[in-house]
Amino acid sequence: MDHDRVFGLDVARAVAVLLVLVCHTQYFITLWFGVPQYLPLAYGGFLGVEIFFVLSGYLVGRIVIRASAVPSFVNWRIFMARRWWRTLPLYYACLAVLAVAWPLVFYASKDRDWGLGVIARNAFFVQNFNWHVAEGNWFSVSWSLTVEEWFYGVFSVALLALARVVGGGRALAIVLAVFLVGPAAWRFSTEPFNGLPYSVLTGVDQIGFGVVVAWVSLRRPVWFGRWVLLLMPGVLLNAAFWVALDWLFGANRHMRFALAPDVLALGLALCLPACARWREARGVAAGLVRWVSGRSYALYLTHLSILEFAAHYKDRGDISASGALMVALAAMVAIPEVSWRCLESPALRRRPRVVA
Repeated sequence: MDHDRVFGLDVARAVAVLLVLVCHTQYFITLWFGVPQYLPLAYGGFLGVEIFFVLSGYLVGRIVIRASAVPSFVNWRIFMARRWWRTLPLYYACLAVLAVAWPLVFYASKDRDWGLGVIARNAFFVQNFNWHVAEGNWFSVSWSLTVEEWFYGVFSVALLALARVVGGGRALAIVLAVFLVGPAAWRFSTEPFNGLPYSVLTGVDQIGFGVVVAWVSLRRPVWFGRWVLLLMPGVLLNAAFWVALDWLFGANRHMRFALAPDVLALGLALCLPACARWREARGVAAGLVRWVSGRSYALYLTHLSILEFAAHYKDRGDISASGALMVALAAMVAIPEVSWRCLESPALRRRPRVVA
């Protein structure tokens, strides 16, 4: 079953990237036009990333769980090759373009952190390994990809290695327990300056909830088929994250910081079976959803840099606020389309076949 073509999952992916785009675009609109910021839209950016994490955990988790049934280095190599052919070509293309364009455009801006050290940290996915988000505004959206890459690399190695000793089922339970409990315990013991799990050590558990749903879909398909019963508590947990966190955790800030992201991730994970059930859709709206979903990775990686460059030329007086917004929106359509046709699709065709 090719879950990449399930329409409900395309909807989830499109909603996720649009929430992030609206969040960041709204910030620049408030600066350019002097309008007040609407906080629910700003918070929507965090929700969008959480959807990406849970959805990614579900889709890729199905592959690595299957691989753990016959654990081998070959299976691990195929799994990682498929992952890297999907994520790394565009990531490093963006990194290369920014490494050249950023100092040329922002050469006089002291608040733009740039240098070989910054490039190296991004190249090796250590720009936010502990607590800090990527430096300044330079490719800061890469923080979430870093969390994902570390999760799949370490999680897959641990799972396949342990599966050779204790079997796939026990190995999955042990590794998932570590990845779900460890980050929450780490968040409880230390409170970062930005108050959100923007680092590898504090964010990988969000992806783990998607892997749990992947296990349910493969090993307990009857449970997975009861999507209505799962959707109801999922919606309630999502609502609790937004309106009832004070009631759930009271004045205990450490407990709130440690568990609140997991409340949201669990709620989103419980909604995935309902999304997976929505297999087909037709019409113009469905086509638009599929376009956004297919270009979501490029949209996510490039949109904030596009807005930064537009803001630079607007602040310099080369373009009006309306012109900057129009140029930025046009670029957000054109660049992902070019990326999909010229880079991402060719890279996907080079991926090895899925793990048996």
